[in-house]
Amino acid sequence: MAIWWTSPWITGHGEPWDADGRYYAWALFTAGFVATVFLPKAFWLVPIGVCVGQLLYGWYFVEPQGDALRVLGMALIVVYSVAALTGAVGCVVLIWLIRLPLGVLRFVLRQLRRCGPLQSP
Repeated sequence: MAIWWTSPWITGHGEPWDADGRYYAWALFTAGFVATVFLPKAFWLVPIGVCVGQLLYGWYFVEPQGDALRVLGMALIVVYSVAALTGAVGCVVLIWLIRLPLGVLRFVLRQLRRCGPLQSP
């Protein structure tokens, strides 16, 4: 919803996909990434939430030129939500890449403590 709400101020267009460049795809990617930071175990819910939020905003606040365009807009929102999924998966991979070395380091330190102090010959 924030993407659609801020789009007129950021891009000057009422609909984010009308903006020049890749604004909409990057905004969805960023939304998926940032939301997954707070909910990494349920990352698969993030694109669903992004999609539902956009559909609700589009349904209640954007007034397209008839029902045919409303259906097309909803289909585009669902298709573009793949960018949010990509951002969510990217965040999970980054979290995993950060946690893996930390887990290995904790394991090594635990093993060293268990062995006791090192003695020189």
